[in-house]
Amino acid sequence: MKKFLIGTTALIGSLVFASVASAGETKVSIGGAVEFQAGFTSQDSDAGQSGREFRTLPQLNVKADGKADNGLAYGASLRLNAQTSAGPTDVSVDEAYLYGAGAFGRVELGDTLSAQYKMAVAAPTIGDHVGDATGQVDSDFAAFSGYAPNIGIHAPSSARSTKLSYYTPRFGGAQIGVSYTPTIGSTGKDVTRTYSLMSYRDGIESGVNYQGEIRGVKLGASAGYNYAQAAEGFNREDANIWQLGAQVGYQGFTLGAGYIDNGKSGQVIGSNDETSAWNVGLAYETGPFGVAVSYLSEDLDSVGKYKAVGVGGLYKVAPGLTAGADVVNFKDESKGADEKGTVFLLNTKASF
Repeated sequence: MKKFLIGTTALIGSLVFASVASAGETKVSIGGAVEFQAGFTSQDSDAGQSGREFRTLPQLNVKADGKADNGLAYGASLRLNAQTSAGPTDVSVDEAYLYGAGAFGRVELGDTLSAQYKMAVAAPTIGDHVGDATGQVDSDFAAFSGYAPNIGIHAPSSARSTKLSYYTPRFGGAQIGVSYTPTIGSTGKDVTRTYSLMSYRDGIESGVNYQGEIRGVKLGASAGYNYAQAAEGFNREDANIWQLGAQVGYQGFTLGAGYIDNGKSGQVIGSNDETSAWNVGLAYETGPFGVAVSYLSEDLDSVGKYKAVGVGGLYKVAPGLTAGADVVNFKDESKGADEKGTVFLLNTKASF
């Protein structure tokens, strides 16, 4: 199986990029964003903690796109995060991958989110933690409270571990995608052959996504499955995760929901604990304005529950400039905690 995957990866890479030498001019674009967040928190464990904090999130994006004489589209994407500090500036690579696309579909190679993650449908939000900080229960509120959801509205995944992804062309509104990650948690130039040093390996993340419209009603749905094998000596269950979601939109309104069944993934072998989560939301967008409300509920059998409800909005002040706010109320009874609180989050972002 391993030799087959390695051989397939090399073959696909060769076929996709074989025609690059005959390409025309490659276009390189540089952009990015600077985001300012102000969080105001009131929660049970406020003793000795500040209820207010600011932070800045700088980001730089570099993209290269080209097209070969035979019609093959190809390129690369690089995203850098910068952290200002009193000492030397810390710059990290958040995402780096190359791609090839054509009539065969699309192939992505490198450090990027999985096919299942990118294709998943869940509760609609205005903004999200990948883009603007607003995003209601999918926002950055947990960074200011210190109590994050165990799962959230996205199924647990390999994040941006180095992987190979393939997406089919879209037929009748439907598309299939699959990603393979040899070692979960390995990124960049890492070469990790001793699996016992890592938690999971041989991750397969797959999804099917549908987008359509009937008489002005927009429809969206997705189903996904993630699998990863627990490393030897880790004494944890393999990852077996299912995700389902659907959305309906009409005249600016979008109603949607999602469900995640985490099963016994990551639990100590022999444990009967199972984890699941569901979410639901309603959003409305008109012109430069957008508002939304969303709810998240998680359940871990013997540990407890996590619940959050959020309402927020985003306003496009000018091209590339947005301002927004979220109010999120949460209650965490998991991991021995019994914490509840409210986070008010303000966000301003300038993209260039």
